[in-house]
Amino acid sequence: MNDEQQIREEPLALPPPEVIEPVIASGEKAKAKDILAAIWVLQAIERERRPATSSEKEILGRFPGFGAVALSMFPNPVTGEYKDSGWKTFGEELRRLLNADEYESARRTVFNAFYTSPTVIKAMHQALKRLGVPEDALVLEPGCGTGSFISLAPDSMRFIGVEQDSISGRIARARNPTQDIRIQDFQKTRLPELDAVIGNVPFADVRLDYHGQKLALHDFFIAKSVDSLKPGGVLALVTSHYTLDKLNGSVREYLADRADFLGAIRLPSDAFKREGTSVVSDIVFMRKRSLDEPPRHVDEWLKAEPTEIEGTTVPINRYFLNHPENVLGTYSSKDSLYGSGYSVISNGDMADQLREAVGKLPRFEQKAEELPAKPVESVPRFVPPPAEPHISEGSFFVHDSRIHQMVDGQTVPVVYGGSELWAHGGLVGRRMGALIGLRDLARRVLQSQNEGWPAEARVDARRKLNLAYESFKSAFGPINKTTVSESKDGTQIRRMPNIVKFREDPDAMLVMALEEYDEATGDAKKAPIMQRDVVGKTPPITSVSSAEEGLLVSLDQKGAVDLPFISQLYGKAEAAVISELGELIFHDPETKTWETADAYLSGNVRAKLVVAEKAGIERNIEALKAVQPEDVLPGDIDANLGAPWVPVTDVQAFATELFRVEPDSITIGHLAKDAVWSVEGDYSAERSVAVTADYGTSRASGIWLLGLALNMKSPVIYDPDPSDPDKRVVNQDATLAAKEKQRAIKEQFKSWVFTDPDRTERLVRLYNDNFNNLRPRQFDGSHLDFPGMSQALALRQHQKDAVWRIMSGGNTLLAHAVGAGKTGACSAGAMKLKQAGLAKKSLIAVPNHLLEQFAREFQQFYPNAKLLVASKDDFTKERRKFLTAKIASGTGMR
Repeated sequence: MNDEQQIREEPLALPPPEVIEPVIASGEKAKAKDILAAIWVLQAIERERRPATSSEKEILGRFPGFGAVALSMFPNPVTGEYKDSGWKTFGEELRRLLNADEYESARRTVFNAFYTSPTVIKAMHQALKRLGVPEDALVLEPGCGTGSFISLAPDSMRFIGVEQDSISGRIARARNPTQDIRIQDFQKTRLPELDAVIGNVPFADVRLDYHGQKLALHDFFIAKSVDSLKPGGVLALVTSHYTLDKLNGSVREYLADRADFLGAIRLPSDAFKREGTSVVSDIVFMRKRSLDEPPRHVDEWLKAEPTEIEGTTVPINRYFLNHPENVLGTYSSKDSLYGSGYSVISNGDMADQLREAVGKLPRFEQKAEELPAKPVESVPRFVPPPAEPHISEGSFFVHDSRIHQMVDGQTVPVVYGGSELWAHGGLVGRRMGALIGLRDLARRVLQSQNEGWPAEARVDARRKLNLAYESFKSAFGPINKTTVSESKDGTQIRRMPNIVKFREDPDAMLVMALEEYDEATGDAKKAPIMQRDVVGKTPPITSVSSAEEGLLVSLDQKGAVDLPFISQLYGKAEAAVISELGELIFHDPETKTWETADAYLSGNVRAKLVVAEKAGIERNIEALKAVQPEDVLPGDIDANLGAPWVPVTDVQAFATELFRVEPDSITIGHLAKDAVWSVEGDYSAERSVAVTADYGTSRASGIWLLGLALNMKSPVIYDPDPSDPDKRVVNQDATLAAKEKQRAIKEQFKSWVFTDPDRTERLVRLYNDNFNNLRPRQFDGSHLDFPGMSQALALRQHQKDAVWRIMSGGNTLLAHAVGAGKTGACSAGAMKLKQAGLAKKSLIAVPNHLLEQFAREFQQFYPNAKLLVASKDDFTKERRKFLTAKIASGTGMR
């Protein structure tokens, strides 16, 4: 346990809360002195384990953050030098006061650690009151710094402050000892439902991943804050003007999907000048909607338009163009913090301007939530899940009108959009309750068919499912209702509003498969499961009347020739089964297993013949000889120089004859794994007429040209560049002459290679044994049965053949045209692999836009199947481990 934890855990005798409004120093060195003074006080009260006094809180409140003096109080990161000797004194004192972790924490936050003017803070608290936030509300200040927003809030307001910097966060705790101050990364903090969010979010050139989007740091803070609000909750945050002004409006669209934009106030660039920065910033106000609440804002704030300011064109949010009264100053192209863009020059008293702008915000009265009456309990009551076999991890169910979900083996009430879901409550709750009912009724229909209930009972179960489906469709539209839109950056957005939360249920795809939905027209019709029996009891095969029938059953259920299994079904000894099957099966002496004739008599049949001849199995030898590919004759074989299958000895013999030298005068080397040839000649070879004249030139030796030809390269002759001795130029005439000699060498090899009968026979045999040795296998899936497949659907022959190839081939490409039934073949192949014990878990990768369609059609083929469908949301940082755990445990798969 560290000192900080000990300090936090000991009870403190706290004085009555005091509201102290500290004055921030204006000069850089005065700020540096205030930083050191605040750290001295902080360390003193932590060392003495006591609360801060009023005067100490005032000193702590003057802590301006490190951003205002970052370039002076810390050494230059490149040179390691301070700005001057005076700043070196301040910097060394700071380093002495802080330990290594605290110092590095301070350095990490220097460029976004700017704090907020008390004038702005007071105006924002007045805005919260106007927007209906009660004084006892639970409020978040993200990136709270030293807790100035908390210190100036009403005493009864409950705060959660999150700050990454250790020094700033501990000062916030000392100033606000009764509040929940968390010193941690805002990205990792877990938040409850909030009544409001207020603060000044940090700004830095950093992007964070959030629900599949890469958001700027300030936009990430806003998005996470909005998602943490409960319906009716209010957000008031100071942010960079880029949140509203940037042309890419994707983050604004994300916020607009969840909350109503209430207004914004653009502050003058010098609003935080005393705090150490001059930058255009906005106060943004939003109100969280419930899921069944329509948007109530005007979409003008979603777009920014190019606007000319003193000859400079910059994007300005349309809201400010339509509401110039909310810009507390005059636009100017001068004095921009980053040297480009624009600034806002103050033109009045900011306090008065803020008071007037806040007075134009809409007024909301605090209303109690309309929820079904429920007992007040200090400890959540245990709710047992229904005793249904399909209720498993992730399943939803309804208990006493409240919707629950199985999470980590426990039942928990479902909270979505900041409120609990009730089956008879709001739109989302009613819709979720109806989907749960459809799931249970669909499982009941399948149970009635799987267990072979009487016809009347099966019809009654199906009738109830139809009534529930028609009721759902009448109230909410098709289950798979899909809308497609485009964001401002052209990204296609697909929404399925009826299953947004229910998609987490393991049986979500079963419910989606209850209808056949056409995205183009929006029409939906009932799937076969709603109209007739689609599955049924499959009686096990316990006996067969012939060995051939037993072989088909073995291939279907085991995916291979299983003689003990066939013998058991047929009731005869294995020897009798082998004798009766005859030419239908063969024993492979290499793998020591029995294979079907189509498997054994395919593939590399030449290699198999060699193995059979060594083993002396006449039956195999005769069958393999009958299926040997016809030999390719010399006239159809391309035997070029450099062909890797031509032996080195033959190339050596050719070179010897070509250059008319002794065999030991030429050395040929071949590194097969690297496909590299080498040719070397002794002195007599290099000086031979054939090398220098007949098949070479004065600039290109015939031995060199042969080596290039073997390595599939052409000669290039270079001369020194007369204008630059360090460069070379191509000698076109010499190069052309060398190429002609190389072409002659190649032609000589072609005419030479098959002239000798013995060599021809040997090379033809070598070529055919290595490259003409395969016999394609013909896959016939006629023998396959598909237990569990919907009786309303039937695979075509080419799909059955594809399934058998998937089971037998190890790797299969289904290069079928669109509409030829690849989904059915993949689905049946995956199920047969599992049924035959050839695979435990099959993974099917599907393009994002086809995910729901593929899973829905898979479920229609196999209504009893339990599928784990992972969307891109499941691969986010927050859900990856949960998805991996479900895959490992088999949750949602069957």
